Amino acid sequence: MLSYAKKKANAQGILNTEFVRPRFLTYRHQVPPVDVVITQLTIHYLPDFWKQVAIIGMASYLKDGGKLYLRDFIYSFDSHEYHCIFEDYLTKIREASGEGSTKYTISHIKDQFSTFDWVIEGMLERAGFNVNRVDRDDGLTASFLCTKIPKGNTNYS
Repeated sequence: MLSYAKKKANAQGILNTEFVRPRFLTYRHQVPPVDVVITQLTIHYLPDFWKQVAIIGMASYLKDGGKLYLRDFIYSFDSHEYHCIFEDYLTKIREASGEGSTKYTISHIKDQFSTFDWVIEGMLERAGFNVNRVDRDDGLTASFLCTKIPKGNTNYS
């Protein structure tokens, strides 16, 4: 993903960007705060407690008013409907990619730490972010565009 992002940024002439592969729980940002943090398809590896710790860490890297873009396996369906949602999704995976991808997806659902959108939204707010936009792609993935709220300001957008 980082190689792809670097190529894309270079192709668009964006040269003031640093790409890092931090470990959510051990990375310590050593330079001045940054304008933007982007994370995609990684936070689901952490249980909710450690997700919160990671989000607080990402907030600490950002300038006041800085942006966080978070996209991941985040559920936005009624939990009473999980069986139908997963069955429909697995049928689509099986038809598009075969049994190997289906087994991988089942393993992900069972063994990873995806969470609900309302849980992650609360975590973002508790870490000092204003959630500006949420895109719920398919009920199984979502993206959040957030702004770091300056200290002492409770209504920043």
